[in-house]
Amino acid sequence: MVQYVISSYEQFLTRVLGNLPQIFWVTVIVLGLMLVTAALYRAQMLRVSSTVVVRVRQVSPWLFCIPVFLIVWLGLGLTQRMVLQRISQDASAQFSSSEDFLGGESYQVSPRAVYLSEKIYTRSLILPPDLLEKISDTGAGALEPYLTDPSSENILKLVDTFKRSGRNVVFTREAVLKNEEPLPLDSSDLKVNLKVQQNEKRSFYDVDFEGRYVLANPLPDKKTVRFVFPLPQGEGNLKNFLMQVDGVAYQPTDISSGYAWEAELEPGKKVNLLVRYSHRGSQAWRYTLVDRREPLKTFSLKVSSNVTPKFGREALFPSSLEGTLLGGGSYTWSLKDIITNQNISLFFPKVETSLMLSEMFSFTPIALILACLLVWAWSWRFALRLSPLQVALGLLGFAAGLYMAGVFQGYINMWIAALLGSGIAVVLAGVALERRF
Repeated sequence: MVQYVISSYEQFLTRVLGNLPQIFWVTVIVLGLMLVTAALYRAQMLRVSSTVVVRVRQVSPWLFCIPVFLIVWLGLGLTQRMVLQRISQDASAQFSSSEDFLGGESYQVSPRAVYLSEKIYTRSLILPPDLLEKISDTGAGALEPYLTDPSSENILKLVDTFKRSGRNVVFTREAVLKNEEPLPLDSSDLKVNLKVQQNEKRSFYDVDFEGRYVLANPLPDKKTVRFVFPLPQGEGNLKNFLMQVDGVAYQPTDISSGYAWEAELEPGKKVNLLVRYSHRGSQAWRYTLVDRREPLKTFSLKVSSNVTPKFGREALFPSSLEGTLLGGGSYTWSLKDIITNQNISLFFPKVETSLMLSEMFSFTPIALILACLLVWAWSWRFALRLSPLQVALGLLGFAAGLYMAGVFQGYINMWIAALLGSGIAVVLAGVALERRF
């Protein structure tokens, strides 16, 4: 890091020395023009020169501060480039000393509930004698071109019958299929806590999800009811996943299609289901409702976040918002007896660390100028004597502190490094300018 700054200064001095011939000839031309002017206007130049000499004697000690200010200004620019280069190298490194998350958006699809029913489908074919002979030779496979494929997991029973009708035979296939009829949930009460975190590389969030659902059999007959809770989509691991049915933990044997619970319910009986898990995602969190095209009887979602999110333009806007002064807050969606084609979508804007630091270091020259103006105003207000050496040392001390902020950023938190470096800058400048400043 230090070597990078030294080499940058060497490159700058090399470019300056490379332009010395041009600087020399420009100086010769300026001096020649001044000598010609002095020869033509001798009396006027003597009066002006006497005044200039007096002013130069007064200002000349302060001219020493100009190259110091330029060197400090150049050093701040090099510090900015150094920090951004280190961030770029860290971002492309294969290994990291801190936790890194590369996942994307996370979205939870709303659960669905159905009740199972049986329906009988019948199809008949009149078979001519020649096709009968073919069936006698090759078997029932000869009918495949005329029938749909009966291989389906929803088929409970399949019966084939043959009846003669004159010279022809009537073939009848009767299939008993298991149908799934939508069953609206009585209520959905969800609580989601989103904790957004950002390190020097990326921004992500941890989500704690808790959903309480009430399912009832509104039909006059006993029905087999199925409740399916899809697992959240997106990269990352699910932690502390729990599903309870009436307070009893439930663990299905197959979760490839989500957590599915199935049981027979008496008419009017209600079941309380609880789903809870922790998850990690980044940028956006969504809850999908459009997959369920049946009325939402009672739906409530409360999201708490430590960062103020943005909401999708075509998504459902919260029914109520409660923000805090430091950012974040709680957002509530309350829906009742509604059929919607919108989802719930929260987006957390991500600010690149490199962009943030670039903006931060772009203000350091302004801070340097303001510090100089503040010192001048303080000395003028209280009639304090200020020497050029004090100003030069104060500039160097102030810049050294800001430079140390860039160095510390590689080892500690970015904001702590900025505060610590700023504190060092103020202390060093104060020591150079003495206690009265």
